[in-house]
Amino acid sequence: MYKRWFTAAAIIALLQGGCKENDTKEPYYGDYCDTSTCFVQGNNWKMAVSTNGILGYDQPDIDHDMNNAGGIFKSYSTIFASGLFVGATKNGIPSVTMARFSSEFSQGRIVNSSPAAIQNLTYSDNMLDVVYIVDQSRNGYSWDHWPIWAGAPETGGQPQVLSAEDSWVVFHDADSAGHAADESTEVNPILGLEVQQSTYSFTGATLEDAVFVRWRITNKSNINYTDLHVGLWCDADVINASDDLAGSDTSRNMIYVYNKMDIVSQNISVGLIPLYTSDGGLTVTPAAMIEYLKSVDESRPDNEQFNLMKGLNGNGDVRSNAALNRPTFDFPGDPVLNTGIVDTTALDKRILVSVGPAVLNSGQTKEFVFAIIGSQGSDRLNSIVNLRSTADALRQVFVSQIAAQIGL
Repeated sequence: MYKRWFTAAAIIALLQGGCKENDTKEPYYGDYCDTSTCFVQGNNWKMAVSTNGILGYDQPDIDHDMNNAGGIFKSYSTIFASGLFVGATKNGIPSVTMARFSSEFSQGRIVNSSPAAIQNLTYSDNMLDVVYIVDQSRNGYSWDHWPIWAGAPETGGQPQVLSAEDSWVVFHDADSAGHAADESTEVNPILGLEVQQSTYSFTGATLEDAVFVRWRITNKSNINYTDLHVGLWCDADVINASDDLAGSDTSRNMIYVYNKMDIVSQNISVGLIPLYTSDGGLTVTPAAMIEYLKSVDESRPDNEQFNLMKGLNGNGDVRSNAALNRPTFDFPGDPVLNTGIVDTTALDKRILVSVGPAVLNSGQTKEFVFAIIGSQGSDRLNSIVNLRSTADALRQVFVSQIAAQIGL
């Protein structure tokens, strides 16, 4: 964690960079942007978005609060960092690309016009090293320079704007330098995937408490993957990082984090929900909803990371915090009623929710949509009750309206 101050040169760079919506503004602090990380804040969330698959992590401290937390809900620090996990078996060996506090993804796109062998994939971040943000004002740098040529969503040759504030980035896993050497048992961990990521910040009842994350994943390699898993990882520091508990809501397919102790006027909870996959449509059952252990799980090699994405322990054993009928969901009990298996050990919690297995053949594109939702309550358990209500209403609106609106 460190403090970052803007010099005169940095202010000029901000004025020239892509992370700004309106060229008429003063040095662009409105939504707080650095060269490769920007905050989107179209509703009750202020969420950091980066060009390499990391979400909710303000590593450069671009809002100058001396805190790297990048997921702020109703002005409260709620998420310290989150990001995309993608895993599959290649040549019989699991490979997982992860975006956590650092990322194994690289900004930019894979430029091969047709599927190619892993070693022949080429990539470029030309004009793609910034976070593009557009809003209902329909003007500014991102509007004028919207990279339709790279796949950014458009309508009639203009940027597509669906929510109060949309963001778009593209990244890939084809740069071997981005993969940690000690995290893979595969000599070449690259899967050859390009990811186009959109976020949507809608307003109005229920929607104002959520950020939707959409991933369009294209297999640019010449290898067919039959067991693709896609996950959203999160270090959810809910107000007090060391006082967090985790739970899996099996009826809502939601993993969530809440506090063990009440905090006056600050009882917040946060949930992650997979809402759509190309294979399952609007009916999505997670493969895993697990507690991702700090330090322990973070240091596992790819084969063990892939087991976690499937809802197993790193060594492949069945998890101990799960019920027999929900073996891949940690803490599936009800903390409000204090029934079933519930978390009682307050720690700095990380969580992971994943979907799969999915088939992603050479040249094929599949889509995945997750939601990050927040809730506030009169006490810590009431925040869970409200989180459930928000999740129910959110899913209903997503199925009835938003899925079609965003073209699913």
